[in-house]
Amino acid sequence: MKTRTGTVEEYHFYFPNSDTHIRVENRGESVRIRATRNSFSEAHKTAFIKRLVAEDFIPAEFQWSGSNSSLLHVYPQPEWLIDASWLTLSKPQRERSHRFMVRLFACSIMLWILLMGTAISRQAGRAPTAVSKQTPGRP
Repeated sequence: MKTRTGTVEEYHFYFPNSDTHIRVENRGESVRIRATRNSFSEAHKTAFIKRLVAEDFIPAEFQWSGSNSSLLHVYPQPEWLIDASWLTLSKPQRERSHRFMVRLFACSIMLWILLMGTAISRQAGRAPTAVSKQTPGRP
C-alpha cells in the first residue's frame, strides 16, 4: 500500500512467515525502513532492498548498500529501525472506536431486553393447561 505524506512516500509490506510488518519511508535522498520485529538477516535485508529498487519503490543508488563494505562511503544506506509504534492507533481513532463499541453494547442490551420482554409477554398471555398427574399402576 502506498501513502504519500508531503515529500515522503510510504509503502507498507507484511511478511506472514515471520509475522513482520514493514514500512518503507522514501524521502528521496534517504530511506528509512521500519520493521516491527528483528526477523531479517543481512542477506534478507539486502535482497529486500534490491527488490524495492527493482520495483521502483526507492532510488537506484540504494541497491549497492549491504554487505560490500567498500561501497558504504560512496552510496547512501537505508536506515533500518525496529519500531512497532507506527502501528498504534491515534487518539481520534481510539475515541471513534470507543464510541462505536459503546453504541453497539447499548443497542445489544436494548435488543436483548426487547426479545426477553416479547418472550415473557407471550408466555404470560397463554392460558395455563391442566396437567393431570397419574401415578404408574393406578388408573
